[in-house]
Amino acid sequence: MATTADRPFMLARQSRGPLLTAALRIVRNPVGGVFASIIAILVLCAITAPWVTAYDPIATSRATFVPPSWAHPFGTDNIGRDQFSRVIYGSRISLYVGLLAVSTGILGGTMLGLTSGFLGGKFDLIAQRFVDSILALPGLVLALTLVSVLGQGTTQVILAVAIVVVPSSSRVVRAAVLSVRQNVYLEAAHALGASQLRIMFRHVLPNVVAPILILISASLGGAILIEAGLSFLGLGTQPPTPSWGLMLSTSGRQYMETAPWLAIFPGIAISVTVLSFNMLGDVVRDVLDPRLRGSR
Repeated sequence: MATTADRPFMLARQSRGPLLTAALRIVRNPVGGVFASIIAILVLCAITAPWVTAYDPIATSRATFVPPSWAHPFGTDNIGRDQFSRVIYGSRISLYVGLLAVSTGILGGTMLGLTSGFLGGKFDLIAQRFVDSILALPGLVLALTLVSVLGQGTTQVILAVAIVVVPSSSRVVRAAVLSVRQNVYLEAAHALGASQLRIMFRHVLPNVVAPILILISASLGGAILIEAGLSFLGLGTQPPTPSWGLMLSTSGRQYMETAPWLAIFPGIAISVTVLSFNMLGDVVRDVLDPRLRGSR
């Protein structure tokens, strides 16, 4: 039984918003805390890149193929560029493309899934057959096709990755909407004279926020990986802009045997970033999914 001394703590816990409570549970989770810290460090390094690094990422020098040392922690490449600076600045491109592409794709997928699941009927049938046709193609193949049509560049990559994210996110949101649509309070809102648009955005959308948050965290790793793959193939970020995939495809691949650090450090950056977002997405799913939370 709670005592009088415990009452302030109970009131403070009750006053927390649901998102703050979920965020605290994610951070307190051992796995979530570790990978959330890695992502926070990555974001901080991307924001403070000019102060973290001592060299210009695109400035060349005569110090070519210098192995990792105190002066150059990740070594230098074939034209004397500092690899540590290029890896840090490359995080800006990966995070920029990942965050913008995923947010755009999730927004489009949410609107499509919300209207498809709520309206149903012929609109739902046509929309889902369109989604099925896009899901029939692997994500990287679809992104390659779109970039080949749209052209090379960071903006084109963002648009391509966003289109890749739309079908899968719309399918998840539609399933959540179909579940929420069975609740009695929607019938009560309709009986009170609420319009279809008000019911959809006022009563249905807030109840599918949890799956949307899970989609965002789970899709970021895949989006960064697609961006790196497109840059590796020469269809994404163009030189001399530092990009992890571009670093692997140019000097990293060409001098793999003589200067392995040119491929090792960008590869580690991609692996750690994608792993962190994927693991954090799993923790977010465990925290926000009531079925998984109740099974513990």
